[in-house]
Amino acid sequence: MDRPPEFADISDQCQTLTRKELERRSLLIPPVGDQGRSIAEARAELEWRDREYAEGQERSRREFEREMSAVADAREANRQKFDEALAQRQMDHGAAIAKEQLDTAQAAARAAKWAAWAAGIAALGAIGQLVVAIVGNLLSPS
Repeated sequence: MDRPPEFADISDQCQTLTRKELERRSLLIPPVGDQGRSIAEARAELEWRDREYAEGQERSRREFEREMSAVADAREANRQKFDEALAQRQMDHGAAIAKEQLDTAQAAARAAKWAAWAAGIAALGAIGQLVVAIVGNLLSPS
């Protein structure tokens, strides 16, 4: 990351110090001679490092949130696919059950039709027997 102008005049020597050394240097009270510039540089370098760290943390947080959002979007897409597949399976199952019920109803209707024909034929047979009995009684010498 490029340093903004307010941090550009920090010496290379100060930039290579560890944080502990910078903190120690920034706490020198009272400054003696040229130590005032050294203290200011140390404080500025600490400020720069803190800012750089905070920006890195913010970038990391944003990336994490993007990743979590992508995961949530993928999970939602998978849930929708699952729901659609489930609905399709339920419709297919319902259609199969409806076809079975239709086949059963049609078979029952055919059976009822055959039963009606059988009842009609039985009635004709009974009428035929009645006619034969009547004719037989009329023709027989009593």
